[in-house]
Amino acid sequence: MTENRNIRDFLEELDPEMLCADGYDDAIIGYSSFAGSFRVVYDMRLMIAIFMKNADCSMEEAREYLSYNCWDSGDGGKSPIYIELVDKEDLGEWNI
Repeated sequence: MTENRNIRDFLEELDPEMLCADGYDDAIIGYSSFAGSFRVVYDMRLMIAIFMKNADCSMEEAREYLSYNCWDSGDGGKSPIYIELVDKEDLGEWNI
């Protein structure tokens, strides 16, 4: 029987120096690898939903808080990557 591990355990084994955003494990959608360096990847919309639930606030308030305190505070290197997935409907005239 295999031991039940969480995503942080997996990432820690992959690269112990990889930085993670505390409280947002449910928003992790993967990791990136370039030139032997690994970075955790988060879905920004999931992070907003988590923050809204925990802080009982609006989407705008959550986006503003996360933008200032999380997304725009990285220093490169081992900092997380934050992405916002784009729906084809969001592309409008650019939709191919």
